Amino acid sequence: MNDIPPARLLPLDVYKKLRDDILAAHLKPGSILLERPLAARMGVSRTPVREALLRLESEGLTKRYPKMGMVVAELTLRDVIEAFQIREFIEPPAAAEAAVRLRPDEMAELLSHFEELETVDLPDEKKHIRHNQLDTKLHDLIIESLSNRRLVDIMDTIRSICARARIMGTPIRFTQSTDEHKELIRAIIKRDAAEAEQSMRRHLANTRQRLILSF
Repeated sequence: MNDIPPARLLPLDVYKKLRDDILAAHLKPGSILLERPLAARMGVSRTPVREALLRLESEGLTKRYPKMGMVVAELTLRDVIEAFQIREFIEPPAAAEAAVRLRPDEMAELLSHFEELETVDLPDEKKHIRHNQLDTKLHDLIIESLSNRRLVDIMDTIRSICARARIMGTPIRFTQSTDEHKELIRAIIKRDAAEAEQSMRRHLANTRQRLILSF
């Protein structure tokens, strides 16, 4: 786990750092999370670490065991399936609404980034990292366009499960996933709500199947 200089750390930073390390599998499932060593490493007191671990527990990213304390939660196939069930209820109609609400120029810029990714000369690992960043930005924009803070928080937790599965499993089929994202963005740019909804539905179904097969 990479350290952050103590002067930069606030309680929210502690939470974000631990969360990012879990999602990126720098802290692997089953890793024991002791408050004192984590606090010493981050240069903070134990209080923000304890609060961060409790918050992560509420999100299902950590789990408390008797006599062991807090550990990074295991990720099960059922977790992944249930997360996608929720996403498939929420994100397709959200994409339809986003086609009405999002600015076409903002989506056109995001589309250009996906297109550049197909031709840029980068190692596969860096391409996958960049793809995941663009994927996150697209799905964030769609959910945030609804202006519902509670839904943003819920979906952030649900999608973190999928992000862990993506990191821990085999790499996704890059070309197919990129094509699906471009199709979705083009539908939103055209303000075609019906096509945006169907594109999102297809994308989620395909992503679920890819992740389950690689789990």
